[in-house]
Amino acid sequence: MTNNNSFDDNNDIINQQNDYKLIDKIDQRLIDLLLKGYTNKKIALEAGSPLSTIQRRIRKIFENEYIHRKNELNHRKLGLRKGYLLISLKGDFSYKVAEKISTMKGITSVSLVTGSIDILCVCLFRDTNHLFKIMESIKTIERVEKVSWSEEVRNISAKEMTISSLGGFISNGLEPTDSYGSHNAESMS
Repeated sequence: MTNNNSFDDNNDIINQQNDYKLIDKIDQRLIDLLLKGYTNKKIALEAGSPLSTIQRRIRKIFENEYIHRKNELNHRKLGLRKGYLLISLKGDFSYKVAEKISTMKGITSVSLVTGSIDILCVCLFRDTNHLFKIMESIKTIERVEKVSWSEEVRNISAKEMTISSLGGFISNGLEPTDSYGSHNAESMS
């Protein structure tokens, strides 16, 4: 996927253009199996295809960034807690503020968002005092109006994440959809 962003001297986005590549039903099925945690060997057996073919296709799926490989720190094992910081700004310049926040210790993820907040951050902290120090540091950044937080108590993963569970959001016209927008699954053989 190509993402062409142009920035002026103030790092404001002037133009953003995304080129989305369409994927066929075989790659959709491979993505579904990868999301279920299948190994390449198990996918090859399921598909009835040679392992080398499956490995090549899966390598392309990752190269084209249809799936991101993320390793996440097991913060609980290290005695840390995970929180979400919801940041509202005065005016624009969210990119500049987000860039500053992304360099702070304890911040693991920064996202520019729309809706009732401007920036969503994930942070790791030892205790509530540590969390409040992170929040106070963020409040000192110019244009930050408000910082609120929530702490993750428990993470419950989606039971079945597949392309078809997205309800037809991903459609390339290669296969028919039912009345709910779900693709009809077919074998890869």
